Amino acid sequence: MKAFGVIAAASVVAVTTAQRPVDAIEHIVIWMQENRAYDHYYGMAPGVRGFNDRSAMLLRSGHSIFFQPSNQNTPETSYILPFQTSTLTTSATCMNAPAMDYTTDILMWNGARYDSWCTGRAPGMGMGYFNRSDLPYYYQLYGNFTALDAYHQSTFTQTNPNRLHLFSGSNGLSVGQSAVLDNSEPKPGWTWITMAEVLEANNVSWRTIQQPDNFDDDGNAWFKSFHDAKPGDPLYEKGVIKSQTLLQSSTMSSLRAPSLRLRGLSALNH
Repeated sequence: MKAFGVIAAASVVAVTTAQRPVDAIEHIVIWMQENRAYDHYYGMAPGVRGFNDRSAMLLRSGHSIFFQPSNQNTPETSYILPFQTSTLTTSATCMNAPAMDYTTDILMWNGARYDSWCTGRAPGMGMGYFNRSDLPYYYQLYGNFTALDAYHQSTFTQTNPNRLHLFSGSNGLSVGQSAVLDNSEPKPGWTWITMAEVLEANNVSWRTIQQPDNFDDDGNAWFKSFHDAKPGDPLYEKGVIKSQTLLQSSTMSSLRAPSLRLRGLSALNH
């Protein structure tokens, strides 16, 4: 489980008897982050399947999955429990992330035993978590949106393959191409169809809102169709342009819309 990931918000108007609830949705905002498991942000939040999950699976050691072995020879007594990484008294927001890639993820998964989070790699701060005092903004989101806690990463891989799933529904294999398992970005780009192109072809409005420094995490930019797009083309105007002003005005006006009624906060481990 590698990343806290997608926040979806829908702004709606009053629903009349002639409307279906889905007809009232005006905007869906998808905000994808990475390298944060759900419990890393919300494991201490009330009402979620966090660290107090009574149905958490048991490991071979007999402990719950939160008792991750630090020594596979003595898992009953050698383990690391979740621990707070305070942003108020330490530089926890700048801590290095433990290793995460296809090979490492498969080792941590350990044949569906889920007991090698700390032994399939150097554990580092991998069992650390934040709470409300560390993340007041995220807990404000949690308090105002419905939290969905059973969504997980698309693939046991690095960043790009999971973002490919968000932007196109595939990382290659399901569309007849080789599976992308790492952060490679071929030039001039992948050639299967993206979600943006499907929306455009079906007359559904869409836009990628991104700041000038997007950390190279815009999945559309890895596709040939976007690479070849020119000013004036819909893919260029809606999916290539980067603007800090657009990011602030468009995103925040949608999230602060006074007609906000139908709401959802999804945490995706990617």
